[in-house]
Amino acid sequence: MHKPCLNAAATILGAAVLLVLLGSGTVFAQITGKVIGTVTDRDTGEPLVGAQVVVEGTNLGNVTNEDGYYFINNVTVGIQQITAQYLGYQTTAQEHRILAGQTMTVDFRLASEVIEADEAIIAVIEREPLVARDNTISKTRFTFEETRNLPVESLDEVISLSAGVYEGQGGFIIRGGRGSEAATYVDGALVTDFGTQRNQTEVGNYAVEEVDVVTGGFNAEFGHAQSGVINIVTREGGREYHGNVRFTTDGQFGTDGYDTGALAVGGIPAGQTCCGWNQLQASIGGPIIPDKLTFFGSLDATGSADFFPAAAGFNPAVGSFNSTGSTKTILPGNRGDRTRAQVKLTSFLTGTSKLTGTYLFSRDQFENFQPSRSIFQHISATAQRVKTHDAILGFDQQIYQTAERNLNLQVRANFHQTRDYMGTPVSDPMTATMLERVGAEACGPDCGLTDDAFGGDFLNYRFGDVEFFFEDADPGDVNFLNVGEERATNPDPVFGQPQIFVSEGFGNFFFRRYERRYGVRVDLDSQLNRVHRAKVGGEYTQIEFGQAGERFTDATFAHLFDVEPRVAALYAQDRLDYGDLVIDLGLRLDHWDPNTMFPLFPGIVPCSISAFPQCSDPADNDIAVLVEGQTRTELAPRLGVAHPITDATQVRLSYGKFHQLPELQHYFSSFTTDFVAAAQNPNIYYGNPNLDYVETTAFEAGI
Repeated sequence: MHKPCLNAAATILGAAVLLVLLGSGTVFAQITGKVIGTVTDRDTGEPLVGAQVVVEGTNLGNVTNEDGYYFINNVTVGIQQITAQYLGYQTTAQEHRILAGQTMTVDFRLASEVIEADEAIIAVIEREPLVARDNTISKTRFTFEETRNLPVESLDEVISLSAGVYEGQGGFIIRGGRGSEAATYVDGALVTDFGTQRNQTEVGNYAVEEVDVVTGGFNAEFGHAQSGVINIVTREGGREYHGNVRFTTDGQFGTDGYDTGALAVGGIPAGQTCCGWNQLQASIGGPIIPDKLTFFGSLDATGSADFFPAAAGFNPAVGSFNSTGSTKTILPGNRGDRTRAQVKLTSFLTGTSKLTGTYLFSRDQFENFQPSRSIFQHISATAQRVKTHDAILGFDQQIYQTAERNLNLQVRANFHQTRDYMGTPVSDPMTATMLERVGAEACGPDCGLTDDAFGGDFLNYRFGDVEFFFEDADPGDVNFLNVGEERATNPDPVFGQPQIFVSEGFGNFFFRRYERRYGVRVDLDSQLNRVHRAKVGGEYTQIEFGQAGERFTDATFAHLFDVEPRVAALYAQDRLDYGDLVIDLGLRLDHWDPNTMFPLFPGIVPCSISAFPQCSDPADNDIAVLVEGQTRTELAPRLGVAHPITDATQVRLSYGKFHQLPELQHYFSSFTTDFVAAAQNPNIYYGNPNLDYVETTAFEAGI
């Protein structure tokens, strides 16, 4: 029934011209799949015209045309039951795993009820194909069943199993790129921070329906990435109640750690203790109103008394050095915990619309033991807390549908927030030291904090946030110069170990970064005919980005700024599906607006924007002027081709240009700090407001 591949050339050229006229871009990604197939008479093979095919538990469906052909777009990812029915024939259902961004072929051969009257439904469970017929990109896929059963602690470990991917210190390294060159999407929304171009939003294993790790050839729907894309689709409630619970510990009955005794256990040498590690993973989902409203929720909570047990170096608990990569006992100052939570509601409002809402929360907090500091541990920030919130609201409205065509409106709105803190955590010894040195009046309300920030836990998990001294202060706002700098004297106020991490003062290092985003995107998705499926869309994102660090008492490396830049995009793409040849054409337009006035010369900061009393008065310095940050616009074509040979073999090629903003901190760092204010350190780090998009051009061919 497919047109010959040779007829594709003229269609491709026409589609390319159309895409050039339409433009491109968006920060949302593929989160649904497509089902196509035919419905025929089992005995005669004749097509059944007007047969109804539906996705059970949803309002999705279609009827067959004169060839018995049907299609259903925007089918929820996961195992779905597809049902075909026709008057006078037996109703038949098949269960298939729907893959994000892929087309699944589900054919039905219906039998006459006169012949098969004893059964109403035939259930057939099909496995996913070895190679998706219309896959034009390089990617590794992990389904819920795989992530649940793998012996891993986190989703990051699952992603690291992908070919060409490993987790480095700065993020995921994809095909040799930097850790800042990959973008992460959850339920279609970009969660990567623009400030650092790294992902801080973490998702629990049980919350995931599918993870696609795209390492090359991603189409115009994806943006803000160079080396690759991690596309995560979270689970929905479904038609039946379901859930999972798993608890893992290295201790006995919740004790702090496991003594290996005479044997080596889990990489920890014999005769050593590790790690007070406990993890709870749980999920539950199902219908609230059958076929109308469903829910799904998951929780992943981990606590550890020794968060990085493989750290080598100085262990204050035993007063000795160890360079073997492990310690003889739990490291003090190495505690930590993490949380991943998710809630998702799905509602089928009417027969033609769908509403989804997803909320994600993640928190990592841990003490920052740095073996490289040796006995000078006190000169580092001793703890960190990173929290993220993501809310994603989606609305799909079917505007028009026939047996061969449809038009669908998709609206997505999202909120993203990251807060990253580093500093000295509250503890009884440190509070006592502060009160002794400066007194309650000079220290202020922070010296009224007497609880250990990492105390009061359950199985080494903290329900509340770790608190830091002066965490809401900006550099220069806190007057405790008389606390004194860090020096090597007794006693150590943090760990209580004499002659070890000693400090006569208070480390005045503190760092705070936040990023808050509000975004909206509108798409039109249209099945034009049997061959063409076109999508056009646009998005706008408002960013609030701020940073404060690294010292309280002076402007050295202050990095103090609060800005509100903007990004926008348009995109258009068309998938030409000839059965034995699939072509993806796309065009993407990205736009960047710093929305900020910068000093003409870095470090010569007019008083109107200076973050410190020291500034350059334009009346005295004629070069103390402001200029508007430059906007940038980039156009990126994309092309992907797939030629399936068998169900396990495919020839594929792709070409594209990919643009990504540099880390926004490189634009804005210290731009409000006058050089006079930072004269104590002439090596102050200034950002560059003239940075442009980073561009990668990639071509790939493979079998």
